[in-house]
Amino acid sequence: MHPSNLKKWTADSFAYEWQRFRVPPQDMADNFWGYFQFFSPEFFRGQRVLEAGSGMGRHTYFLAQFAGEVVAIDLGGAIRVTAANTATQRNVRLVQADIDHLPFQPESFDFICSIGALHHLPDPKAGFHRLVHCLRPGGTLHVYLYWALEDAAAWKRSTLALITTLRRLTVPLPHPLLERLAWLVAVVGYLSFALPYRYLSPWPATDRLVKQFPLQRYAKDGFRVCYNDQFDRLSAPLEHRFTRNHVLELFALEGLVDVHIQPHYGWLACGRKPEKTGK
Repeated sequence: MHPSNLKKWTADSFAYEWQRFRVPPQDMADNFWGYFQFFSPEFFRGQRVLEAGSGMGRHTYFLAQFAGEVVAIDLGGAIRVTAANTATQRNVRLVQADIDHLPFQPESFDFICSIGALHHLPDPKAGFHRLVHCLRPGGTLHVYLYWALEDAAAWKRSTLALITTLRRLTVPLPHPLLERLAWLVAVVGYLSFALPYRYLSPWPATDRLVKQFPLQRYAKDGFRVCYNDQFDRLSAPLEHRFTRNHVLELFALEGLVDVHIQPHYGWLACGRKPEKTGK
């Protein structure tokens, strides 16, 4: 499939997802600080922020509380969900745009983040480069990328391989049908792993066992987030996965410094663009 068609398919998939699974961003503070754990509210003061891939606007909403200005972009109809969820934020500007064709001047942002978008591009490395191009010297780039589970237990890698194979069947399904399938997968996973983890992890006798369970995060995040994530995983037409070394290579190739990388249901990574030095 041509990359432009693949992008449209991806954009339509996420537009459906964020309209269907829309939740008030005010309820997502823990989610925001989980993905932005490297930073404090004071870090964003007065900064001009670009959010590449805003989705439903759950992160846009919180960034706008701290930053001077937030420019949020998304490729498809999801930008309308961002608009609805940030309607009260006067320092948010919305642009329907493609990461591969950013309509901004070079070096025009102090902070750029892309949480969960780059790994859905046909060429994540090219998208990463374009974001760096828009970052001012001294500015920070922060991303979240799917991990390859290279150091995980064999059964986890096997489960990921099974899901990857299953996606070949689920991605072409009509969204309403896929939504029902995702609900079934979420019910099985939530009842089998998340709920047992919630109730057994406080007990020393069972804590060691349940620490090996997948889907632990949904013990806290709840069933709706689990349902949303299963739809996300089964519907996106394209996904890339990264080892820790691959993430570090992305930052090194662009000359970013002070790189930090941390596992968080994937890889969180940030780095700073060096200041220009005079000749």
